Amino acid sequence: MRKFYLSLAGLAIVLGAVLLLNVFNGQSNAALPRDCDSNAIIHCGAGDVNELTQKVNENKTGDLSTIYGAYGITSSMFASAKMGEVRKDGTVVVDGQVVATDAMSIGRQKLAGSTAKTIGGKTYYNSPPSTSFRSNSIVAFVFFDANGVFKSAIITSCGNPVEGKPKPKPAYKCDSLTPAAVTRTKYNFTASASASGGATVTNYTFDFGDGKTATGGNVASHEYAKAGAYTIKVTANISVNGTNKPATGTQCQTTITIAAPAYACDALTIRSIDLSARHYAYDLSYTAKNGAALQSVDYDFGDGKTQNGVSAEDAKTVEHTYEKAGSYKTTATLHFSVDGAVKDVKCEVSITTNPDMCPLNPTLPKDDARCTPCPVPGKEQYPKDSPLCVAPTVPELPKTGPMDLLFGGLGISSIVAAGYYWFASRRGLLQALLNR
Repeated sequence: MRKFYLSLAGLAIVLGAVLLLNVFNGQSNAALPRDCDSNAIIHCGAGDVNELTQKVNENKTGDLSTIYGAYGITSSMFASAKMGEVRKDGTVVVDGQVVATDAMSIGRQKLAGSTAKTIGGKTYYNSPPSTSFRSNSIVAFVFFDANGVFKSAIITSCGNPVEGKPKPKPAYKCDSLTPAAVTRTKYNFTASASASGGATVTNYTFDFGDGKTATGGNVASHEYAKAGAYTIKVTANISVNGTNKPATGTQCQTTITIAAPAYACDALTIRSIDLSARHYAYDLSYTAKNGAALQSVDYDFGDGKTQNGVSAEDAKTVEHTYEKAGSYKTTATLHFSVDGAVKDVKCEVSITTNPDMCPLNPTLPKDDARCTPCPVPGKEQYPKDSPLCVAPTVPELPKTGPMDLLFGGLGISSIVAAGYYWFASRRGLLQALLNR
């Protein structure tokens, strides 16, 4: 029966040791010896926080509070201690992570390579684990300050306090995200992040806000397929002791707006250059921005004549002459390049050209049959069918030769004589009638 109880006791000790060695990470290889020699600050050490508290409160050597106080440790801190290990290479490790280097621990005896250290008027001896440890590592209670930085430790096997050079706590953050426009739809994004205390930046993950992401270096290029407002976020992927830790924040996000292409024919106007010749100029105004550009313009003047492929530079003003009077509709077809595609927009303007008027009759067109000039010399200012378009009557000119004068004189004398005799005969006749 006694052997049975001894076996149970041994098993309990083994299980307790296993549990203690597997705290927090479950993979510690640190030794859990009991140093019950004169070098131990606490005889046979303390295997757990309760035992440590008990022995410090007992303070059989009378100097425990003073010693631990010199290392910034009070009994009220015992409950917050983390189980770790001090290694022979001088590192202090908790949860598999190095929290301090260049460890030194004091003991009550002078050992090879130790140096004296006075605490509370008493002399103790400081030694590196490389000379004071017989095993590669020993379990220890490890204490940290409010910022999580190593403060000190107590070796479980002997209660000896440990000091060391704190390893900076891993620190990391995403610092900034800066956009730079390459084109209207394409942007480059540059991110920056900082890491210290054993943390390193692995890579960056960009979320472009349109459902697309990319992981790689701190510069990413992205082109947006549609217009709109997008919020871009970047996450810095940080390696902290082999574990990935994401870092992001409002300083690592930005918003951009991709403007929609704008293109339109604003106006097509017409003005006269030479009214009599029916010579006109067409003035074109248009809008092309945010990725839209005018390539060329085709003009259809409505009289069967066209002018195609006019460059954007030359298309703002074109000229045209109409051969005949009439009403015409001119169409300008504008070809815009919009994000690699061609978009057509039309503008129209109508005009009625005035005919050449008849100079003989301003109420008639020049080509009217009634506008044919009079063929009579001197009457060209009248139309052919005008009553004034007749040749003038020419009177017979008087004869003025000597014989003409003579015969003219005799004729006049005869007329006078005849008149006289006629008058005399009429008078004689009247007298004869009166005398009856």
